[in-house]
Amino acid sequence: MDKIIVLSKIAKENYNKNGLNNKLLIINNGRSVPKTFESIPDVDLNQINALKQSYTVLGTVASFDKRKGLEQILKLLKDEKELAFIIVGDGLERTKLNELAVTYNIAERFFILGRRPQGFRYITEFDYYVIPSRSEGMPLAMLEAAALKTPIICSDIPVFKEIFNSSEVSFLDLMILSL
Repeated sequence: MDKIIVLSKIAKENYNKNGLNNKLLIINNGRSVPKTFESIPDVDLNQINALKQSYTVLGTVASFDKRKGLEQILKLLKDEKELAFIIVGDGLERTKLNELAVTYNIAERFFILGRRPQGFRYITEFDYYVIPSRSEGMPLAMLEAAALKTPIICSDIPVFKEIFNSSEVSFLDLMILSL
C-alpha cells in the first residue's frame, strides 16, 4: 500500500507508533446535510413536543454500545429534574439503559425511539445534541448537528477537541460509571 487513510490526527498518532508515519494520510469524514428533508412522523414529533413543554430536551442519534457513554446522561437526569433525554437509534445497551432509567426513577423523561430513517431529521427538534462518548472515530451525527446549528454538548475526548473548540461546543467531563 502506498498510503493508509485515517480519519483524525488522533488515529494518525496512534498508528504512527507502529512506524507507519510516511504512509499515513488524514482524510476527515464529512457529511452533507440536505437543506430540506421529510418531516418527522407525527407520533414521534408529538412525543418530543410533549417533553419540550416541561423539560429541556437533550437528544442524540446513535447506534450505541458502552463506548457511547449514554448512561452518563441518565445519571445527569437523575440529578437535574428539568432535563429529558431522547435517543434516536438502537444498540446493545438498550435494555440496560431502560433498566437504569427505572432505577433512577426517570423513565418518564427518557425515551429510545429506535432506528429511524434519516435520523438526522430529529436533531433540530432537540434543545441540545449530546454525545458523551468515551471514544469515537469521526462522529458523523455530531457533524450533522453542527450543520443543522443545534447546540452540541460533547465529552472532552481528543477527537472532539480536534474538530471543535470550546466556543463552538460545550465539553463535559466523562463520568466513570458502569452499567
